[in-house]
Amino acid sequence: MSAVALRRIRLFISTLYAAVLAGFLAVLFNYSFEMISGPLFHEFTHQFPLRFQDFLRFYSIGQILCSDEKMHVYDPEVQLRFFNALISPAHTDKVMFVQHPPFLFSFFIPFASLPLNQSYGAWFICSILFGSAPVILLLLQKRKLSILQLFSFFIGFAVCLPAWRAHYIGQLSWFLVGLFAFYVWALLVKRRVLAGAMLALTLAKLQYLPFLLLPLMANRSKKLLVSFAVSVVLLLCIAGTTVGWSNVFGYPFILLSTESSQDVGLFPEEMVCLRGPLSCFPRPIALFISGASGLLAFMFLVAIWWRYRTPTEQEYRWLISLTLIAALVFAPHVHHYDCLILAIPAALTLTTVDPFEAVKLPSRPFRCWTLLFIVYPAFSWIVSMLTFLGDKLYYLFTIFDISMLILCYLVLQSLKPSSLVDQRRL
Repeated sequence: MSAVALRRIRLFISTLYAAVLAGFLAVLFNYSFEMISGPLFHEFTHQFPLRFQDFLRFYSIGQILCSDEKMHVYDPEVQLRFFNALISPAHTDKVMFVQHPPFLFSFFIPFASLPLNQSYGAWFICSILFGSAPVILLLLQKRKLSILQLFSFFIGFAVCLPAWRAHYIGQLSWFLVGLFAFYVWALLVKRRVLAGAMLALTLAKLQYLPFLLLPLMANRSKKLLVSFAVSVVLLLCIAGTTVGWSNVFGYPFILLSTESSQDVGLFPEEMVCLRGPLSCFPRPIALFISGASGLLAFMFLVAIWWRYRTPTEQEYRWLISLTLIAALVFAPHVHHYDCLILAIPAALTLTTVDPFEAVKLPSRPFRCWTLLFIVYPAFSWIVSMLTFLGDKLYYLFTIFDISMLILCYLVLQSLKPSSLVDQRRL
């Protein structure tokens, strides 16, 4: 077969795959907007409220903060009462406790001021815009992909199961990816003040903070640390005026008691970090084992960052990628929709999203890394479709993340000065 014919076949297969993903994305968008604008949303809300359970919980938190009971926002009984009032005539006796940091609750107030379906529509649009923009900035910061490949990357990012599962239940994953990506982008372009502010906002998910602090070992900037400290103080002031200082100072005890409790709806058995498979043990034991393994992993990462404490830009990208994937594996609270964070390592490291180009990459670990990212959208939906065989199949996301963690480490170890595209030190 001639080279021209092979190129045509390759272009046809790549275009077909991109077209299938784009068509699937269009179907999902159409369904979402029909759901937001029509009676379907209200039918789901009042008959099948678990379809939007997280968004409804956040909405009810905003309602609590607009009421006279805002000082009791961390009371499980108060949360349950407002949630049941919202989904009436449906009813649940299970407390699905919202344990996010106090300052984040202020974020829910504007959404609670809108009618429910309009609020969900605003949440849907804002999350896509805020989550996509910084990922696109990362892709454009080191332009390695063509326009067509950038488009394909975005489609794959938007169509994967974690992205749409986050929309389906109204989770914070898109906002979280936006914060993390803005933080990483600010580090790469040396916007220290912005990086410090973004790092402070990532306190919205406390379990990731230790991992996100590691890049500071290569960015020993007083300006960044001052920005972080000032931003934290501002967030504490916002929290104190919103939910009361007693909730702010008592939050660590609230968090510890809920994470070890069996009576609130945290669903650790559905998590895709190590804590998920360990949920076969009693919750305190599972927390201890996952916490100990997380501490060991964190110490290992500290050693790696210390070894590369003056990294080149390419090494820095792989170090951040390694750290973010390690957070998905070893953080104590990670669900499969949080795997949307994988978009950041992909944006930082991929040089192609064409499988025909990927198989020609000289480094075997990097070749496998690239190919796994290319098939990830399809893989994620296949796992979802197979979960009728049992929810434990979601642990395939755990296996995938661990595989990517190993590959990332191997690629980092294989980097040699002569092979680096950019030799500039940070």
